[in-house]
Amino acid sequence: MALILILFIYFSIIEKPHPAIFEAEKTNCKVCHNNVFEGKMRHMPLESCLSCHKFEKKDGKDITKIAKEVPALCFDCHKEFLNYKENKAHIVFEECSNCHNFHSSNIEKILQKELPFLCEDCHNLKELKEKNHKNQPIQGTNCIGCHNPHFSKNEKLLKGNFFHKPFIELSCDGCHNKTLSKKVRLKAEGSQLCSACHSNLDLELKENYLHTPFKEGRCVKCHNPHLSEEKALLKFKEKDLCLLCHKNVIDKKNIHMPLEDGCLSCHKPHSSSKDFLLSKDIMEDEKISSLCFSCHSADESLKTKHRNSNLKDIKCSICHNPHSSDGKKLLNENSVHPVFEDCESCHSEGVKTIKEGNELCFECHSDFKENLSSFKFNHSAIDYGCLTCHTPHISNFKPILKGSEKRICGECHQFDFPFEHKVISLFGCTSCHTPHGGSNQKFLKKEGNDLCLSCHLKETEIEKKLGVKFPKIKLDDKMERGHPTISHIVKGNIKKQKGMVPPKDMEEITCLSCHNPHGGQSNNLYSFNKRNQNELCQICHIK
Repeated sequence: MALILILFIYFSIIEKPHPAIFEAEKTNCKVCHNNVFEGKMRHMPLESCLSCHKFEKKDGKDITKIAKEVPALCFDCHKEFLNYKENKAHIVFEECSNCHNFHSSNIEKILQKELPFLCEDCHNLKELKEKNHKNQPIQGTNCIGCHNPHFSKNEKLLKGNFFHKPFIELSCDGCHNKTLSKKVRLKAEGSQLCSACHSNLDLELKENYLHTPFKEGRCVKCHNPHLSEEKALLKFKEKDLCLLCHKNVIDKKNIHMPLEDGCLSCHKPHSSSKDFLLSKDIMEDEKISSLCFSCHSADESLKTKHRNSNLKDIKCSICHNPHSSDGKKLLNENSVHPVFEDCESCHSEGVKTIKEGNELCFECHSDFKENLSSFKFNHSAIDYGCLTCHTPHISNFKPILKGSEKRICGECHQFDFPFEHKVISLFGCTSCHTPHGGSNQKFLKKEGNDLCLSCHLKETEIEKKLGVKFPKIKLDDKMERGHPTISHIVKGNIKKQKGMVPPKDMEEITCLSCHNPHGGQSNNLYSFNKRNQNELCQICHIK
């Protein structure tokens, strides 16, 4: 309290003598007052001292004055504080220098001290811990996470419009265990704790499609466990919260109108029986068109524009981007079939095509038909037709794919790993595989270790081309030994190696003997679902 009184007296003196100056606007204050510029965090007006100070003559001598008394001076810029008298104000609020340095500081918000030590100048933290925080640790906390340091409409200067019931009723022991350390201890981890009260979460976890943070039990990724300005204790406004992860959905010129109202216009936040977490509440059936027609009218005009198609059978999102697009009518324009605007190239009457199935595609792509006959191994998806993977018109994914490579391939192939090979999400399955067929098994672009080493060998320069860093290994000149130890074999007959008892079906060792090319239980993508190197090595090196 003594410190506050001293600062108040000091900053209430708004007039001080100053050595004679020639012209205030041209004076370089930093020559004499260099110390006020030393902090890493600088008050913006510091670049122009006359924003807050002014010079006058008094009794023939120069004096310097603060342009206005505090806090009126501060309110010239910080207008968001002007209505503080309509709220419950912090007792020290009207003298900003109690907490802030006017010029610079090494602490964010140009504070005098780090939190919570600044608060401790006035508040007894031990007493607060016992009386107001139910003996939960507060020494290492940031007080302004829950309290507004300036003013609030709520008691105790609490932030927020919505409060978690156990929090506002001081039932801390509903979620927290007692602790003697500076860290809080929860009664259960993640969503297990939340589902103790919110039992509906267990039912939502049984749905077909789960939002990743929800699936992983990270409720506090989106929700504040104590208080919030937003409903459902969301950390930010609904749309802003979603965009923290889904940044690219509104990066185009034309925005889908419902997005302005929030993502929950079309999506469920936790889980859904529908793909993309689409809201089953407004979908009459499994078709995405039923979601679109909850706003859009499926009238004759729309039907005519789509060559008298049965609109209810159309998957609107194949041609139209549901979030944003640079094209008119939110059309996807990343990949356009050259004949898209000339319907008669493929269609005769209405939506009827001039030829059936792949034969229609081969009218233009005759070279592709020839390539298929030369492949040693053919992708069986081709037998189901080109439209199994491609859309015939327009798409957001090249080459006019129905979705991302991972999503399309995932319709048939399993990708559910805790840790995924990053090349899949970054560049797609065709980084390693040719999509239609090839000369190598599993349609790999290169045989054996050569494919893996094209990215992971220390000498390769592919990183420069792709702009992505890969884990690197160094091998001997024959590319047979050197990983994970200098003498360890990476290529050749494993049965001939001393001290190794490999599985019966393992004859040759390759990268895939130890690593799963798609994903695994750890970031190192170990084979056999092993979580660490110890477990993996024991497959061959039996004690």
